Amino acid sequence: MQRLTFPCILPLILVFISCTTRTTELSSEEQEQYVKSINQWHQQRLESLRSEEGWLNLAGLYWLEPGITTFGTSAAADLQFPEGSLPEIAGYFNLESRRVTLHLKSHSGVTVNGLEVREVEVFSMDSVKKVVMASGDYRWSIIKREDKIGIRLRNLNHSRLKTFQGIDRYPVDPRYRITASFQVTDTIRYIPITNVLGQITQQFSPGTLVFKWEGNSYTLDVIDEGNGGDYFVILADQTTGESTYSGGRFLYVPRPDNDGEIIVDFNKAYNPPCVFSPFATCPLPPKQNFLSFAVEAGEKDFHMD
Repeated sequence: MQRLTFPCILPLILVFISCTTRTTELSSEEQEQYVKSINQWHQQRLESLRSEEGWLNLAGLYWLEPGITTFGTSAAADLQFPEGSLPEIAGYFNLESRRVTLHLKSHSGVTVNGLEVREVEVFSMDSVKKVVMASGDYRWSIIKREDKIGIRLRNLNHSRLKTFQGIDRYPVDPRYRITASFQVTDTIRYIPITNVLGQITQQFSPGTLVFKWEGNSYTLDVIDEGNGGDYFVILADQTTGESTYSGGRFLYVPRPDNDGEIIVDFNKAYNPPCVFSPFATCPLPPKQNFLSFAVEAGEKDFHMD
């Protein structure tokens, strides 16, 4: 799961000076500043989508089979890349055991981490090093999804980068910035998360957010991604499949403060990558994270052109 590494942008004049203090009634000036901070966060979100590592430039996803897989623009290639991106046959990948090697023909025009090579390891289960292959406007790298190993292709000149005008969203509403208590699990707990490929992974969940909305209590299980950062939440609600994406939305929340409380800001609920491309592999909300009220905050559904 690629997370959004946006800082907490809350102006110092606000009563809730940090991301984990309790929300209080806002004056008109404080509300104006809060709305401004969320709008700034959203602009950074849009910049992230447009970046080289963003989701708007995805151009292909190819799964490798064990053994040799040829690639190029020819219909005779096992993996057919977009026209003009490569020679008819640029070379082949060899998937064996826990590694993938790349074998290129001479004059293929492909570079690997900026270097011209003929044969190189581009993926190993024993290494976290990312290898980027490139040709013209195209970039690709190896991804792993459980037992599947594939190639993620990007086009840095993708037409969607030119046509993208932003994401419709609900008006920023401070009411959706809620103080939740954090209920820590007594034992180490993993929850099953299913992705759009139908794969199920067990994700570490250290606890549950417990909060009230309009007098009723609700819960959301969080996921600890193991990097020491904010907790990750995959949620659905009564807007899901209506005004928001049918596959739910994502949200990050800070770790609990000294009082065991967490600020949950639904104004920062955002769309998964699958909204922007059929070549993403998104996790779906676990059934316990389906909220029985409409979260009319954050991003609305996005329809690709």
